[in-house]
Amino acid sequence: MIAWLRRALIALALLAGAAESAHAHGFLVVDVQVESTTDGTSVVIITDRSELALAMVRAGLLDEVDLPAPDDDEAYRALAPRLARMALSRLAPVGADGVPLPSLIDAASSGTQLRLRIALDGRRGVRIRLALHPEHTPPPVYRVRRVGSTDAEIRHEGDAVDLASAPPTETSWDLIRRYTRQGFLHVVPDGMDHILFVLGLALLATGWRRLLALVTGFTLAHSLTLALTATGIIPAARFERAIEVAIALSIVAVAVEAALGRGQTAPSRPWRHVALVVFFGLIHGLGFAGALAGIGLPVSDLAPALVGFNLGVEAGQVTVIASAWAMAGWTRHRPWYRAGVVLPVSAAIAVCGVGWALQRAWS
Repeated sequence: MIAWLRRALIALALLAGAAESAHAHGFLVVDVQVESTTDGTSVVIITDRSELALAMVRAGLLDEVDLPAPDDDEAYRALAPRLARMALSRLAPVGADGVPLPSLIDAASSGTQLRLRIALDGRRGVRIRLALHPEHTPPPVYRVRRVGSTDAEIRHEGDAVDLASAPPTETSWDLIRRYTRQGFLHVVPDGMDHILFVLGLALLATGWRRLLALVTGFTLAHSLTLALTATGIIPAARFERAIEVAIALSIVAVAVEAALGRGQTAPSRPWRHVALVVFFGLIHGLGFAGALAGIGLPVSDLAPALVGFNLGVEAGQVTVIASAWAMAGWTRHRPWYRAGVVLPVSAAIAVCGVGWALQRAWS
């Protein structure tokens, strides 16, 4: 039983590691640039070409055999007009009366991006559906920018947006709700490295009081660096690769601490682990800030967005920890808990962390 559980847990963690991207802290952000003129509305959509092609496969609009390799530039240039027509059918532009609008679309593939330019005849009440990437996990972030505006609307998959009018006025509570969702999604399901880190904390803690101290220290630390980076006080963007490597190594460190049993053999020294976790929390906060910068922040309402994102991150962490304790709770006082759960899971987490560190260092 113990041997089977050990193999299953290691396989699960390794599978998670294989699925994790080398750049784990970004959402799929789709830029939508809108310009309204006396002749109509011009929309430019910039998205990842591979993700768009995969979305069309998931939607049944493109055969899987026609899906090019991610680095096949020539194939994507040939496929671009077809992807543009498929995208236009999903965007479904309509006028104020709900009648489909005549529109022209062209596409250009450059690097890993596909740029779609749509010319719409409608002059008022033009609406499109932001649903280019069905079943993407987490849902893409659509960043709608209007020519002449400094702020971006943050929209989610499936939202209908009026492109010919000014963006709707959002209250502080609207922003908090919107960014809370993004913060949660950044941890669950997209933040596999953060998930493994907090799982390591759960293995390291000897009881719920110790776990509460560790999680509180981690939360306060990453909230601090997230705020300092988002407000421009810490210029973390130039150190992005080093931050990503450091986050991966923090996972290894926590897993090793748990595997060596230092949380169990040194109960009289709880602050040693709290200090360690606070240090790692400062680093993780820089990673959270990178994700938030990719989405974009409302310049005029920075505080509600930061509060919401932090709340979402904490909700994600609590979800992970509660789930882990619920699943392993009945085993914690079993004589085989350490050999059958702590050691194999810690080893698997450490292997994932080492793999991510190497991948991010040389990617």
